[in-house]
Amino acid sequence: MDNTVVKPYADALAAQKAKLQGYVADGFGALAVPADAKALPVARKDFLTDSAVCFLVLGAIGIVIALVSRNMGVVMAAAAAILSGGYLYVKGKQAMRATAYANLSSGLYAGIEQVVDGTRSRWSAFMAGQNDSLRKAVVSSAADADAKVALIDKIGSTPDITVNLPEMQADLAAIAAKEDLGAYRAYIDKARSAVSAAVDTADGAQSAIYTALGKA
Repeated sequence: MDNTVVKPYADALAAQKAKLQGYVADGFGALAVPADAKALPVARKDFLTDSAVCFLVLGAIGIVIALVSRNMGVVMAAAAAILSGGYLYVKGKQAMRATAYANLSSGLYAGIEQVVDGTRSRWSAFMAGQNDSLRKAVVSSAADADAKVALIDKIGSTPDITVNLPEMQADLAAIAAKEDLGAYRAYIDKARSAVSAAVDTADGAQSAIYTALGKA
């Protein structure tokens, strides 16, 4: 196939690659990680902390009764209630903090998924137009019928942009368990590089197809 026919498609591919890389950079740039743990939205109370307050109140009431009645049984019960309340309060705070980190991971994953889906859809729409136009050029070319069929088969082998989203989701869940904001920032850079590399890989494979067509 005449290479001059293929060249405009190769040039358009290079331009589209630059657009997609810009889209990826902008998408990841919009993903926000709090500057420090104090900025992380954590719930003020949950079932455990509510229960803790109840135990602490009962314990305080028990202490008052114990002071009046001088009943050691009441003293022990009140002390147990206070200890239970303190334990539940600490566990409640831990649970709320864990939930906040889990929510952060979920939000970041949703953002990454949106960027990946947007990149894929833009690539697919662009390549569909490219392939349709190039097939028409092949059909109207001077090549014989068998050569046209072979060329059209090559055009139809457009590569996908492949990103392992389930792995990214699992990675973010693991970071949530560590409760490390710095690890989130490092992972966003890692994920950005992975998506950018996926664009490069698909572009390289498609460029190879165009090169083969130009030599056919």
